[in-house]
Amino acid sequence: KKLAMLAAIAAAGGSAVAGALSSADAAVYRGIETDASAAAFTSYPDATMLDHEGRDVSDPALNMSAFAERCQTSLKRAIWEEERGLPPHLYVDPLDGVAVGERAQPDDPRIVYFIGVSRASGAVIASRLLLALHHSSHLYLVHVDIKADPAVYAQLADLTKDHPNIRLLSTRRLVQWGAFTMVLPMLDAIASVVSRNLDFDFFINLSDADMSLRTNEEVVGFLRRYKGRQFVQVHAGNGEWLQRARNFTGAHVLVECGGYGYVSLNDTHAIDVGGGAPPIGTGSSCCFGRGGPVVYANTSRLHLREARAAMTAEAASRAAMEAREAATEAEGEPASEAVRRAREAALESLRYLHTGSQWVVVDRAFCHYLAKDERAMRWRKVFAARFLADESFVQTVLMHSPFAYLGLRGALPR
Repeated sequence: KKLAMLAAIAAAGGSAVAGALSSADAAVYRGIETDASAAAFTSYPDATMLDHEGRDVSDPALNMSAFAERCQTSLKRAIWEEERGLPPHLYVDPLDGVAVGERAQPDDPRIVYFIGVSRASGAVIASRLLLALHHSSHLYLVHVDIKADPAVYAQLADLTKDHPNIRLLSTRRLVQWGAFTMVLPMLDAIASVVSRNLDFDFFINLSDADMSLRTNEEVVGFLRRYKGRQFVQVHAGNGEWLQRARNFTGAHVLVECGGYGYVSLNDTHAIDVGGGAPPIGTGSSCCFGRGGPVVYANTSRLHLREARAAMTAEAASRAAMEAREAATEAEGEPASEAVRRAREAALESLRYLHTGSQWVVVDRAFCHYLAKDERAMRWRKVFAARFLADESFVQTVLMHSPFAYLGLRGALPR
């Protein structure tokens, strides 16, 4: 009964976007028609953007004009979407021509696999993964990063010709390391199967760095016992490195620059990649990992209210957890293991934003929730403006949803 109730909650979720859009606005929101976007953004002035040494990146001497233009366009898009209350757009593939076969056994779970491909070796690795896990009753959706070599896409397209249950997603994204675009292709796939109203039991995300250590029969046999559950690793505790990572991701709000680099908004200090966060312009780190350079802009046009509210709530939750930890220490050693676990559970219940592995196994009802519920859309707005969303988005949405008690705090055994 509880599973049926949760399925009803998910199915009754909000519409795909906040409110109805005009045809002109819909074209801008899709982000594909560049002329429509350029016309819509003409009223927005360029923001001054500084690099880590405090230099204006529009200066021709820095040879960053193309990067600066991408960042300006991305910032204007974020302003345009915020003015209309829109979450990041999801591209729904109609899945025309896709067909899945019958299940081997009536109670076998049907699985939707999502595989993200970006590496030069992606076609080889993904093909091996697809064939190792293949069964006609499952659906396999593959997203090829638009930056990938054309040969990668062509080789995978050849594979789909003989397999109507393997589909390359028709809209390809620029996937940026450490950014929300690492999550969006997976959400595109989820929105596509939800829109198609496909009958499935589990959704599993993988990448072209994965090798299958289990057969399809083993995976199906294991998941058969756990229909309606979510395998999502959620970090517990406050280890030094984990807390440093949480502090880092919570210290900035940002906008992606079209596949490479970021604009950090209204900051007085630069990103801290391990050596402290000095004032901008004093020789701080230029870049964030493979995500590219970070530039800094002050603007009153973009508020990112949801993301900043989450930062405030996270800071309050950390303070509450520290107070609870101090009170627990004052109580002394727990009388039993049950008391210790109760204390840990009470402490974790105060956490606002959650982290964990980006690899998850979620059920159909939660997929509906992710794609359609207005609460999940709000979290899209939050994590679109945060570093490392791939390791916190699903965890946070789950732990704040009616599905939280159905989560198994660990990824599927590999």
